[in-house]
Amino acid sequence: MSLFHEFLSGFKLKYRLAFDRASSSTSSTTSSYSFSSPAVARAHTDPEEGEKPVYEERMCMLKS
Repeated sequence: MSLFHEFLSGFKLKYRLAFDRASSSTSSTTSSYSFSSPAVARAHTDPEEGEKPVYEERMCMLKS
Protein backbone atom coordinates (compact mmCIF):
# COMPACT_ATOMS: atom_id res chain seq x y z
CA MET A 1 0.00 0.00 0.00
CA SER A 2 2.92 2.30 0.70
CA LEU A 3 4.26 1.92 -2.85
CA PHE A 4 0.84 2.71 -4.26
CA HIS A 5 0.57 5.85 -2.12
CA GLU A 6 4.09 6.87 -3.19
CA PHE A 7 3.20 6.40 -6.85
CA LEU A 8 0.01 8.43 -6.60
CA SER A 9 1.58 11.24 -4.62
CA GLY A 10 4.40 11.61 -7.15
CA PHE A 11 2.43 11.20 -10.37
CA LYS A 12 2.52 14.28 -12.58
CA LEU A 13 0.71 15.18 -15.78
CA LYS A 14 3.98 15.28 -17.69
CA TYR A 15 4.20 11.49 -17.32
CA ARG A 16 0.74 11.05 -18.84
CA LEU A 17 1.64 13.49 -21.62
CA ALA A 18 4.73 11.43 -22.44
CA PHE A 19 2.61 8.27 -22.52
CA ASP A 20 0.07 9.90 -24.83
CA ARG A 21 2.83 11.03 -27.18
CA ALA A 22 4.36 7.56 -27.25
CA SER A 23 0.97 5.97 -27.87
CA SER A 24 0.14 8.31 -30.72
CA SER A 25 3.47 7.71 -32.42
CA THR A 26 3.01 3.93 -32.34
CA SER A 27 -0.59 3.95 -33.52
CA SER A 28 -1.56 4.51 -37.11
CA THR A 29 -3.60 7.66 -36.60
CA THR A 30 -3.80 10.72 -38.75
CA SER A 31 -1.97 13.93 -37.94
CA SER A 32 -4.71 15.07 -35.54
CA TYR A 33 -3.52 14.66 -31.98
CA SER A 34 -6.00 14.05 -29.18
CA PHE A 35 -5.24 14.20 -25.48
CA SER A 36 -6.56 11.81 -22.88
CA SER A 37 -8.03 14.68 -20.82
CA PRO A 38 -8.31 18.47 -20.76
CA ALA A 39 -5.71 18.56 -17.97
CA VAL A 40 -3.19 16.77 -20.19
CA ALA A 41 -3.94 19.24 -22.98
CA ARG A 42 -3.14 22.11 -20.59
CA ALA A 43 0.12 20.40 -19.60
CA HIS A 44 1.00 20.19 -23.28
CA THR A 45 0.74 23.97 -23.69
CA ASP A 46 2.08 24.98 -20.25
CA PRO A 47 5.11 23.04 -18.93
CA GLU A 48 4.50 24.27 -15.37
CA GLU A 49 1.08 22.62 -15.43
CA GLY A 50 2.78 19.29 -16.12
CA GLU A 51 4.85 19.56 -12.95
CA LYS A 52 1.86 19.63 -10.62
CA PRO A 53 1.08 16.41 -8.75
CA VAL A 54 -2.21 15.06 -10.04
CA TYR A 55 -3.57 12.83 -7.32
CA GLU A 56 -2.26 14.55 -4.19
CA GLU A 57 -5.22 16.93 -4.00
CA ARG A 58 -7.67 14.14 -4.77
CA MET A 59 -6.21 11.91 -2.05
CA CYS A 60 -6.75 14.70 0.50
CA MET A 61 -10.38 14.96 -0.60
CA LEU A 62 -10.83 11.21 -0.13
CA LYS A 63 -9.36 11.30 3.37
CA SER A 64 -11.85 13.88 4.59
